[in-house]
Amino acid sequence: MDATGIRFVRELAIAYKVDFNFIDEKDGLTVLDFVKVRIDMANRTIPKPQARLIEYQAVYDAIVRAGGKHSENWLKKRDTYK
Repeated sequence: MDATGIRFVRELAIAYKVDFNFIDEKDGLTVLDFVKVRIDMANRTIPKPQARLIEYQAVYDAIVRAGGKHSENWLKKRDTYK
């Protein structure tokens, strides 16, 4: 996401309704988890990068509206189907 630009991810969520509910094998995170990590990192930065925080929050909200879940929520839901 960092390489392609977070705005592209927002566009995928809004225009194409991409399924973001997969867990990356490398870090164990979903895309929503990844964006949350970026938000948390930006919030710890002084001074806070307000423009970036607004952009990250917009992407986070778009992914949630598209059905995106955090890994712990997705895993719980998936485990109930077994």
